[in-house]
Amino acid sequence: MPTAEEYFERGNTYFKQGQCQKAINEYDKALELDKNKVFLWYNKGVALFELREYNNSLECYRQALELNPKLAKLWNNKGATYSELGLHEAAIECYQKAIQINPKDDLALYNIGVSYERLGDTETAIGCYQKTVEVNPGDEDTWLFLGWAYGRLGYFYQEIECYETVLMLNPDHKRAKRDLQIATNNTPFVF
Repeated sequence: MPTAEEYFERGNTYFKQGQCQKAINEYDKALELDKNKVFLWYNKGVALFELREYNNSLECYRQALELNPKLAKLWNNKGATYSELGLHEAAIECYQKAIQINPKDDLALYNIGVSYERLGDTETAIGCYQKTVEVNPGDEDTWLFLGWAYGRLGYFYQEIECYETVLMLNPDHKRAKRDLQIATNNTPFVF
């Protein structure tokens, strides 16, 4: 009979092949043998998330966090799951827990910004994006989102600077090229 570790590895193989349901089946077999493995619960939660079974995914993350509440990526994934359910306040709480564990968790900082934007709080989102690029100045996506946020608030010069930064990082970034052109055309001239 296979061990929990062997079922876990099979599940990981299926997951890498994009066969999430088969991966879940293997993780379940492993969990029958050992319910105390954080990454069994974590990986099952990720596979369920991919299948958009968000409530089941949350339950897996809850189980994993009971075993180890100090894994920032667990809090990040739980937050992303809440976000998919439209529960942005709950998502923010999870991302904040990830940042308490790892203050330089740029993914959690970025995700908090996205959640605040979805709640309509663009000013707070900008602060989160700024912290993200302080931690990871090479993050093209955050610079792009920061530019969009500035643009929504009418801070056109800051918006343009963000798109220019994206293009310094990646001169072929099509979205940044397009948005830079639009922002440049819409920015009032100051003499």
